[in-house]
Amino acid sequence: MIKVSGLPVNITKYDLDELFSPYGTIKITENSVLIKINETEIIAYLELDKNQELAIQKLDRRKWGDNILYLDSIRGDELEFGQPGGGGTTTQKLRSKGENESDAGPKNRGQPGGGKATTK
Repeated sequence: MIKVSGLPVNITKYDLDELFSPYGTIKITENSVLIKINETEIIAYLELDKNQELAIQKLDRRKWGDNILYLDSIRGDELEFGQPGGGGTTTQKLRSKGENESDAGPKNRGQPGGGKATTK
């Protein structure tokens, strides 16, 4: 799994597909998400079908549009949602073409009072 930060707030799945296409295809898994931290910061967690390490090597600290991308390799079980101190984090699952649009849209995964919601 790759953690990608420094993404523009208007990022789409299509944009991510274009960015990562030289290295592989984005696999849609239960942990494939976009996380909006605030009005200016988006983080994506995604997996590629191949060449993940090469993608990290080539794209980490690369300028993309007006942003600098930062990529890190992580294990899927390290993925946590929520912010300490009670601020909710908006998440959106990445979807393949044709997936049910009624499941689309951001979901507030943060918990009031500082709790964290984690996925395993």
